Amino acid sequence: YQRRVHGGYSGGWLIPAMTTIQQPKFSQCGEGFISSLEAERLVNDLRPFEVADVGQSRWIRQKHDFEALNAQAHHNARLQRDEYVMEAMVTFDKVKVLVQNLICIDVWKQYVLPLVFEDFAQLNAQQTLKPYMIIYSEAVFSNFIEVLLFHKRACESAGETLLDLGDYCDRRITYLISDHLNRHDSRIESDKGPIGTFLAQQKEVEFACCMICVSLVRFLFDHAESLPPSVTTRLLDVHDILMSMVSLVEKAPWKRRNKSGSWEKFNGTAWEVVANEDLQRFCKPEAQVWLTIAQCICGREVRRKYHIDGHRIERLSRLIPFLNEALEDQLPLLTEVKHQLHQLTITQGSAPPQSSALLIEQLPELRPYLTRNRNWPELASQIVSAIRNESPDDRRRDIEAMARLYSNTSLDDVLEAPKCAQCGQVATQRCSKCKAEWYCSRPCQVVAWGRHRAVCAVMGAALQKSGDS
Repeated sequence: YQRRVHGGYSGGWLIPAMTTIQQPKFSQCGEGFISSLEAERLVNDLRPFEVADVGQSRWIRQKHDFEALNAQAHHNARLQRDEYVMEAMVTFDKVKVLVQNLICIDVWKQYVLPLVFEDFAQLNAQQTLKPYMIIYSEAVFSNFIEVLLFHKRACESAGETLLDLGDYCDRRITYLISDHLNRHDSRIESDKGPIGTFLAQQKEVEFACCMICVSLVRFLFDHAESLPPSVTTRLLDVHDILMSMVSLVEKAPWKRRNKSGSWEKFNGTAWEVVANEDLQRFCKPEAQVWLTIAQCICGREVRRKYHIDGHRIERLSRLIPFLNEALEDQLPLLTEVKHQLHQLTITQGSAPPQSSALLIEQLPELRPYLTRNRNWPELASQIVSAIRNESPDDRRRDIEAMARLYSNTSLDDVLEAPKCAQCGQVATQRCSKCKAEWYCSRPCQVVAWGRHRAVCAVMGAALQKSGDS
């Protein structure tokens, strides 16, 4: 239990909110989504893209390949079967490609998205599909990396790109600590059209990516002895990631009250209502934070590199009140963490690591490469022009590719009970045209129709054409 849930993989397949298909509930039978031979072909064809390529047809096609591989990788991990997707990614040395695509999207969101946001507000419902696919791709890439980095071989295969991945994780965790995601955005409530929907979905994707980064940091520390020394050194000395973990424990962003006053916890893919007596039970992000703290405080390799001075002792001592019997029963190694924290308060920290006369620091290379000598306004105008001038045939091809992926009959046996696209309750009625939206009742379908109409028409036509062919 500790290895596969708290101590191991406990993730889920993240899928687009616009499709309203629920996270797969992996069964103990079935061949999955793609075969090992098909996975090898897809992995071998993967290649890194630059910021100027984001949103183009070849980029969209590869994003769908990443989604299929991501779904299969999670399927294999849940069933503890032959993880041939991971093996193919390592064999063909494509983990680095995956990391570069993630950093590329992060750069695009920072430099290009603010320049095109006002133009996106003028797009119709069909045209906003591609911007959402771009935003959602960050969740696809980070979710895929999460299931791969559980394995030491995948971490080793990523090599020096883990420096960029560590910086990315630190930015996302800092964003989570800053409480920016919980700030009220009046535009989401005031605009019920495409732009309001886009903002709400962007916020959901960003929160999911932040939570995934907590798991990624934990895996990096798990395999610290097999990674380039600069990876853990940069996380500890430059980003002081342990202090960020302390802030996460204090803020507990995985817990909130909903509009009805009930408590909810984020299980790694969605928010779930929990009873008051179950609030002490670990959710996935919370467990990953404590496991990272345990690695930093008790791990020999990490302690050797990390100097715990008086200020850090004061911050770490704030964790002691959180370490009660309920948490220690769920994660026994927290008993050792508590013991180490008490010992640190008595001994006043650890000795500083031995320094050398020659200091060499390895720096990340992907992000500086992707941002060097770029004309961001020109890139922004190009993508807006491409979306506005996109022909109906091109748009239909992109939607057909998405429809084929999410209408795959091999998914039928592994999906959870569908939920209403309007209220989130268990649904029994499905949109007869697009086969993507589910509703619990006729009134919910009527309320959602204004938002769903345009996408339904296009996806319904794409499904019909795919079925005819």
